[in-house]
Amino acid sequence: MDLEINNYIDFRKLFIDLYKEQEEILEEYKYEAKHYKEIIDFKEQAFNEFELLEDESVFSDKEIVFDFGMCLGGANESDNTNASANFVIVYDRILDEFTSCEYEQG
Repeated sequence: MDLEINNYIDFRKLFIDLYKEQEEILEEYKYEAKHYKEIIDFKEQAFNEFELLEDESVFSDKEIVFDFGMCLGGANESDNTNASANFVIVYDRILDEFTSCEYEQG
């Protein structure tokens, strides 16, 4: 059987649950681990503005990759590309902690 498990995962709820579970640790070490502060800032300030990109998010044996995106501007007559912003947050399942938070804009 070749089922794509990622199609059955509610990544947004999973992120919220992991965040709540790790929130105390994130707060305690936010000045020692830059990505902890970035995750807190994202959750408190931008989480509701960004859409979870389910096709880009991945659940594997070793990690969970959450990809949140937002369209910053639409195409027009002179420029047919859309500007976007993404937060890619990685949770390491082996270490049982968030290990990175990357902001990408393009």
